[in-house]
Amino acid sequence: QDEWETHGFRVIQPIVYRMLPARALADDTVEQLATGEIDGIILMSPRTAAVYATLVGKHGLAATIRPLPHFCLSAAVARRLQTLGTVRIEIAEAPRLEELLALIDETAAQLEG
Repeated sequence: QDEWETHGFRVIQPIVYRMLPARALADDTVEQLATGEIDGIILMSPRTAAVYATLVGKHGLAATIRPLPHFCLSAAVARRLQTLGTVRIEIAEAPRLEELLALIDETAAQLEG
């Protein structure tokens, strides 16, 4: 907890939560990706996308995930997947959850039809 005083104000910045990047994918997730049980990947933040890309490389899954649609909340999220090479990327029209869910529904309908 950091504290400092400026111009007579005392400011306290408590740590409310801390995000630590995953160091590995769960064994079940690796198996589900390898066996084709996962139909797509949802990525909501640039940081999550970067961690995902790192873990895909670590587990040697680049070829496995290449055909899967990667649903990205924004172009900034999608840019963090560049290290994976050519992957299928779908970007929401606007960076809102509703737009991302609509994109997933639209893609699912195209795959079924």
